[in-house]
Amino acid sequence: MIDPRWNGYTVGCIYWWDGVDVWIGKDDITVRYELKEYNKKLPTKVISDNGVAMIPLRGVMEELGAAVDYNAKTQQITIKDKGKTVVLKIGSDTALVDGRAVKMPRKVYVKNGYTMLPLRCVAENLDHAVEFRSTIT
Repeated sequence: MIDPRWNGYTVGCIYWWDGVDVWIGKDDITVRYELKEYNKKLPTKVISDNGVAMIPLRGVMEELGAAVDYNAKTQQITIKDKGKTVVLKIGSDTALVDGRAVKMPRKVYVKNGYTMLPLRCVAENLDHAVEFRSTIT
């Protein structure tokens, strides 16, 4: 189906083109959204926690277009995107994805004032593709 809002590109093409690139040990982020691409800085570096990429919550999820809410009293984080809801709690390795419990490979934690969460588990449960490349091309 051709969508005139995207200069003749199909909706499926736009869906797969939108995304972000992040790198372990760096605070750079490349964002591709609605046929635009730009580079930004994250508030802190992406880290590898025993092989699990941990990302700063707001720096990445909001760039993907997700709505993020934090309840300081309960330390609960709610992320909404693409009609899905993921609920996380600082110190827990269980996410609630549309009410279903999903075990994460690492707990959500705060490092240097930034909430860090496992990239693949959260992104894929919000229907975002995650691809690992050991080298930058």
